[in-house]
Amino acid sequence: MLDFLAIRDFAVIADASVEFSPGFNVLTGETGAGKSMIVSALELLRGERAQAHFVRSGATSAVVEAQFHLGNPPPGLLGKLAEHGLQLDDASLILERVIAAGGKGRQRIGGRLTTTGALSDVVPLIIEISSQHDSQRLLSAGFALQVLDDFAGLELLLADLGQRLGELDQLAARQEELETLSRTRDQLRETLGFTIKELVEADLAPGEHDRLVARRKRISSLREIIEAARFAEETLSLGEEAVLDRLHAVIARLSKVAEAE
Repeated sequence: MLDFLAIRDFAVIADASVEFSPGFNVLTGETGAGKSMIVSALELLRGERAQAHFVRSGATSAVVEAQFHLGNPPPGLLGKLAEHGLQLDDASLILERVIAAGGKGRQRIGGRLTTTGALSDVVPLIIEISSQHDSQRLLSAGFALQVLDDFAGLELLLADLGQRLGELDQLAARQEELETLSRTRDQLRETLGFTIKELVEADLAPGEHDRLVARRKRISSLREIIEAARFAEETLSLGEEAVLDRLHAVIARLSKVAEAE
């Protein structure tokens, strides 16, 4: 639980501190008294992004400190602390966030300097902020399942399940890769089989390549001969002054001369 909260030079709050009693605590006040600023200060401890305007006018920095008693740490907290090289001291945890007017700042967990990433990773496990509309989360099946898992203490089991699901995804990807290779192999086998069949039906013999090359040359020569003959035919018989037509005319005149004699 939250035992103590201190806020200095934060927005409209110059210096305020409060010790909380065990159980349910309520903070009340008029509009503008700073109730929302207390929530904002707790959000900073949760690792929310700091803004320069959070620093009270005329101050060099804003400071938020909180002390928690965690005799029964929430699930996952000790593991998260260990990930960042931190630990609980006598079931007590002190948080501090300093925001400098110039934009720089620092944060501590358990008296040790750390990062805002560590705050956002660790502190939400001990500070939960709910608004008037958060009750709608109860309608979410995912949230209900999370609450049930937390209540049942299934953190380690869920972590193991997540790891195994990751391994399953890797195996599924490997299976798909192998199936693709198998399909490629079958296609290649079919192509090679068709090629072999064609080669067998061709009944190739030694020296077949040389004979085919020679045949190709002959075919090429025949093509040239045909083209030359076509050119000769066009030259001799086509056109207004075709050679064959003129020869026919010459023969006809000579024939007439021969008949006259």
